[in-house]
Amino acid sequence: MKAPKKIQKPENWQDFESLCKKLWWEIWKCDEIKKNWRQWQKQNWVDIYWTPKWNKAYYWIQCKWKDDYINWTLTKKEINEEIKKANEFRPKLKKLYFATTWNKDVNIEEFIREKNLENINQWLFEIHLFSWEDIVDLIYENLNTFRYYIESINFKDEYDVELVFDNWLEFIDLDVYFSQKTKKYVYKKPLPWIYWNNSLILQTLKNLHTTHPYFWWEYKWKNMSWWNVNLILDNKWNKQLENYKVYLSFSWNIKNLDEETWVGYLAMNVKNRTVFLYNDDKTGTLKPLWNKPLVPKDSYSYNNIDFKPQIEWWKIYIDWELVSSYYNIKWKLEVNVTTHLINEEEIIEVVDKDEVKQETNIENFYYNEKDEDIS
Repeated sequence: MKAPKKIQKPENWQDFESLCKKLWWEIWKCDEIKKNWRQWQKQNWVDIYWTPKWNKAYYWIQCKWKDDYINWTLTKKEINEEIKKANEFRPKLKKLYFATTWNKDVNIEEFIREKNLENINQWLFEIHLFSWEDIVDLIYENLNTFRYYIESINFKDEYDVELVFDNWLEFIDLDVYFSQKTKKYVYKKPLPWIYWNNSLILQTLKNLHTTHPYFWWEYKWKNMSWWNVNLILDNKWNKQLENYKVYLSFSWNIKNLDEETWVGYLAMNVKNRTVFLYNDDKTGTLKPLWNKPLVPKDSYSYNNIDFKPQIEWWKIYIDWELVSSYYNIKWKLEVNVTTHLINEEEIIEVVDKDEVKQETNIENFYYNEKDEDIS
């Protein structure tokens, strides 16, 4: 007879939410899985939702962490309230999952089955329940989650490290702008030599100013096709992090990657570098300044990560892996990019009718901060 499977329950709702996200991410092989925080609720539960690649409908998980010490249970009233809220979700759900740390309860399981059939008969979403014993079975069946969770339990008393954006979340929304330049070459009858020559000089100066935004006194130009993201490595627990590095791997939606501040007034290298980015394979490394350890309850910022996205893509993933003397962890960050095309038209006069044509190119968009808001 096999011994029953047993894994320690998460000690708080944050850990349970992370476990659920990791577990169902592995089960459904879905990079689009997201969290929807509802910390104002009495029991601090969290929602997780995603769309599997083979299905266009949304799946939703209600994570219900229950404190064993105060004997919180999953009630029928609570289930009915959540089903009612799920009915208001748009677009309509395909499936609703209840994931809870509470142990199996035959009465609650029977109630869930009845509600599931009731919904199916009304052509509504399915309803399923995963109690802690069910979740343990899934953890054993999914090796990456098993290693992740067992490791997090073993190091819980010492380590808890997180890499986030400077909004302290695992995702960030960015707007980038590209210039859709149309050059129209129009015929103009040649003028006397002296006028034509002066016109050429003025046109050359204008082209220099357009092509090189830092030319002349107009130095406050900003390249809006590149964007800067700042990352924070946060040591949240009670043991310092020593001899560590963070390896980054950017998704192929990145067109260019650099550790220089291209989005500022002037490009400049940081003297004491802690960020190393490699444009060829879209990877990078974050290192501690002067190889110093990261002490408990402290964080370190990495502020010189600049990229230009592919214009036809709107989502970028950054896989990261921390390696250190005693502790390793990996996860991913998400950048939601909204691209904007700014139409610009340039009229170029030519004296040869054979040169009359029209060209359209996508280029970097430069914005002068003295101008009006581009939005």
